[in-house]
Amino acid sequence: MREIFLLLIAVSFLLLGCSSNSNGESLATYDYSQLVSDLEKEGIEPKLPTGFPIGITEYELLKPSHETPLIQ
Repeated sequence: MREIFLLLIAVSFLLLGCSSNSNGESLATYDYSQLVSDLEKEGIEPKLPTGFPIGITEYELLKPSHETPLIQ
């Protein structure tokens, strides 16, 4: 009987956790146009980086330890 009770509780929590909100909104909402205007006021222009910030002078390729042969 106890197992059935715990199973019902688990299923009810699963249903509550996976159900959508009653009004169909997500947990966090924001106004995109307001966000853009606020960022422009602060002087922030979000961009993706186009280059690596430092120069690479040399590199070495190493195999992971599980792929390296034991006897070389």
